[in-house]
Amino acid sequence: METLNNSQTPEPTAQTQPTSKQPSGSLAHLSATELVEHLAILLQQEELPERKSVDGIKLLFYKKKETALVQQSDQAENLEIQETRLNDLLATFKALDRKRTQAIEEAQQAALELKGKLINELEALLESAEDFGKIYARYHELREQWQAAGEVPAQHSGEMSKRFLALQDRFYDLKSINEELREYDFKKNLEARQAILEKLRELTQMEDPIQALRSMQSYIKQWEHIGPVAKELRTEIHNAYKELTGTIYKRHQEHFDQKKVVEQENLRAKEEICTEIEQMLMGALPTSVKLWEQHTQRIHELQEKWRTIGYASKKENDNVYRRFRAALDVFFRDKGEFYDRHRKEQAENLRLKRELIDKAIALKDRTDWQRAANELKALQEEWSKIGSVPNRVSKKIWEEFRAPFDYFFDRRKAIEGNKRQEEHDHLVAKKAIIERLRALAAENDLALLRRELPELNKAWQEAGHVPYFRKERIQAEYKALLDELYGRLRNGRPQRRDHSRGTSGEGHSSRRASEPLSERQKLQHQLDRLSQELNVYERNISSLSISSLSGSDLLKEVEDKRDQLREEIEHLSERIAQLRDQELKD
Repeated sequence: METLNNSQTPEPTAQTQPTSKQPSGSLAHLSATELVEHLAILLQQEELPERKSVDGIKLLFYKKKETALVQQSDQAENLEIQETRLNDLLATFKALDRKRTQAIEEAQQAALELKGKLINELEALLESAEDFGKIYARYHELREQWQAAGEVPAQHSGEMSKRFLALQDRFYDLKSINEELREYDFKKNLEARQAILEKLRELTQMEDPIQALRSMQSYIKQWEHIGPVAKELRTEIHNAYKELTGTIYKRHQEHFDQKKVVEQENLRAKEEICTEIEQMLMGALPTSVKLWEQHTQRIHELQEKWRTIGYASKKENDNVYRRFRAALDVFFRDKGEFYDRHRKEQAENLRLKRELIDKAIALKDRTDWQRAANELKALQEEWSKIGSVPNRVSKKIWEEFRAPFDYFFDRRKAIEGNKRQEEHDHLVAKKAIIERLRALAAENDLALLRRELPELNKAWQEAGHVPYFRKERIQAEYKALLDELYGRLRNGRPQRRDHSRGTSGEGHSSRRASEPLSERQKLQHQLDRLSQELNVYERNISSLSISSLSGSDLLKEVEDKRDQLREEIEHLSERIAQLRDQELKD
């Protein structure tokens, strides 16, 4: 006779895995902080831990806190923080546990009500005078409903099972009356068991061995509740069932063996990431924003790589995750401290650069061009030595610094434009002096020469600078005329009119070639050399743009040299004029 025994359960196997309900060893060796972290990890798992486990963690935490307070440990402040976090986690657990308990109680209460109705209906069915075929069919429907109803509250479980088993016995007593129905029952039981065997064969081909094992458990329960088959078939059916379930268990075990290999590989990959971050932290800390960003980019790459790696075993996965988080916490703490210092340095740099802007603004209206330009260049050198400022103001403050430079050098450029006009006017005046010298040479009047030459020489010196590209030519022309006319005065006789100035100059030069050079002539040669050198410097300066004047050390050196040459030329010109005046007097 077929019986129902709810107390029968499958034998435990090697594939049974520990869950969060099963303690994984003593937690007494963990610190208070680690206990809180352990509880946080448990609450993140799909299956809620048992209340006993949570209470054990809570008890251990407060024991450690009490020990720390008695020993007056410096961890007391941290324990206060961890206690707050523990209370939050406990509140979360209590809320989840209430929901779990309520759901279980509601399900059990519903099962109790349903099974009570099923027992009442089965009892009425067995007492009725209905055809046994109808009773048989309805009995199996009620039995399936009973099996699917689930567990009832513990205090009612024994009584309900006892009542149902008694009614089941009454059914089979009634059933035994009709042998044909018994044979029919064997046949239906055989069909049911063969259907389950076919389902088990499908599970042996399922790709997911874990899901296959889970599905098999429901078929095992169904198998245990199916009635007997014909005696001659029982061994065959049992062996087929044993072979199929053994295959599923074996595949499940092989899966976990392979899973352990994969978990070890995952653990090694995660440990390599931890090692790389730890070695990064052991080295010298970055000293610039760029280097910190490079390090941060690498950290983000490692974080992304971590997310792609699967789980290790539960214990090892928790440990390596804590190691990973600890390394990241140190990195981002160091980075935060660097950026705090960097922001303070940038604020100080901003203050210093604003001071330079104020100094540049104070110089922009100066008219002592060379000195002011040198001071502006010095400010730019100071600017370049100051570090960076925040990006949000970098462009703005640079434009503020450039503005007085542009204003000053634009003014200087405009003034130099006026200077070129003045040099042109000086050129016109010097050309007029040369024309007058030519006229004096043509008149051949020594008295007039003695009277006008000093005045013309003085007017030449006072005429000022001419454009540099005309200076050498007009200076040479002026010098040649002076040499000719002063030569006449030294010889004390007028130039014959039938000789050209070129012939006179050649004869005069040939006579002087054999004579020692006078001081004036030596100075004149020196003046010519310096004038040529000055022309070279001025050409170099004019080839540069005005904007480059504010930042070139080479240009500053060229300008200083040019100014020095101008002073030397002016001094030599005055000395030569004095010597010429002395020669006239002699």
